[in-house]
Amino acid sequence: MSVAHVLWILNVPLVLFAVVLGSDTMFLRRRRARETRQHFLEEAEGYLSELPETGPMLDAWAAVIGQAIVSADMNNAQIWAICALECADDRAVADLRELVTRDVNIMNKFAALVDEGLVRPIDVARQYPGRHAALLNHLALVAPFIWYVSILGGRGRWGYRMLRLKTIFEQLRVVSSRRHLRAPLEIEVGGIHFLALESVTAAERVLGWVRLQMRSPTINVRSKLAQARERVAISVKLMEAGVDTDRGDGPGRAVDW
Repeated sequence: MSVAHVLWILNVPLVLFAVVLGSDTMFLRRRRARETRQHFLEEAEGYLSELPETGPMLDAWAAVIGQAIVSADMNNAQIWAICALECADDRAVADLRELVTRDVNIMNKFAALVDEGLVRPIDVARQYPGRHAALLNHLALVAPFIWYVSILGGRGRWGYRMLRLKTIFEQLRVVSSRRHLRAPLEIEVGGIHFLALESVTAAERVLGWVRLQMRSPTINVRSKLAQARERVAISVKLMEAGVDTDRGDGPGRAVDW
């Protein structure tokens, strides 16, 4: 037997040890990654648990809409709501602003974890269906006000993370284990439908599951560019409804929310 063969035989235990050690290291890394992901998920759930009931905000919107005399397209709830804010008195708008700001501040702590890639919204939808339901309601009610202060109030991107979360959690109804979240959902105040989602069909659940396995929706550069295009489209519709949007184009607060 040659020296080379002897050395090869002697190295076999070392190679096996390295393979086992590498496997153990990979297992520990995956376990640590899962534990870290679960830690941030629980942190996110804690933030979302701070969301209050929507009753006061529904009342505040009712007060705003009750003062509205606008000619905006009633079929476009978002435009109608923004126009209603334009017609309402300062007190009604201030009351609503206080409630929306409170909700945005709470949800933004959660949104920051999503934006930084520490939490996947799909995990929230799967593990915390109650929080999913709360987000659908709160995000639907704050969205028109966010567009209002962005386009007409010079607030820049304030609250934009919430707008993206609204789209995401509406898409994630397909993975929900709760039948009532896949059923038709509606929030109507004074004739404005803030939330109007049809039931999720079996085919949509299957196709949605396949799509989400390939790409889980989140907050990213692409979604932020899409929001810029949506802002332009909403501005055009507001101008068509007779709203002066020029005053919102001045210097705004640079808030990347």
